[in-house]
Amino acid sequence: MLETLKAYAEAQTIVSVYTNEQDTSEYDCGVLNVVDEEWAILNSVAPQGIYDGYRLLRTDDIYRIDAYGPYEDKIRYYARSWPEKHAVDFGTSPDVLHGFFNVCIQKGWLLSVELANSGERDVTGILKDYTWESVTLRGVDNYGHKDSLSTLLTERITNIDADSLYCRARLYAARPEDD
Repeated sequence: MLETLKAYAEAQTIVSVYTNEQDTSEYDCGVLNVVDEEWAILNSVAPQGIYDGYRLLRTDDIYRIDAYGPYEDKIRYYARSWPEKHAVDFGTSPDVLHGFFNVCIQKGWLLSVELANSGERDVTGILKDYTWESVTLRGVDNYGHKDSLSTLLTERITNIDADSLYCRARLYAARPEDD
């Protein structure tokens, strides 16, 4: 599966990626930005064909990839009018995960983190710091107000949405000046 992911990333193919084995009808669609042995970054596209941020996924959780089907064709049609918003270079310094974290800090993106395959948005916040073992986010509640400072074990992270429609709905209220 890893070689298939890398080939689709290299070709910038629009794919649907399945990671939730409890709900096999659930998937994410977009273009794979970069892939390594542990993580993949998907330039995510909403069903309406609009930019939906980035999704960091564990490669081991991906059990199915669809490409060149009717849904992907529809998204490819919409892609003709995409702005260059998805043209972010996550680099590989020193790997996909840390390249993703570097860009998230630099851009100040709001993140939504799923932990332990919960299927939920367990923590939403702005990335403040990271190490190999953990990440620290300034939490943001459902109303966009500053919440707890949360430190999460990296090994328990299932996936992360960055700059998604969900996150951007809270963006303006979620940038506390007195951090």
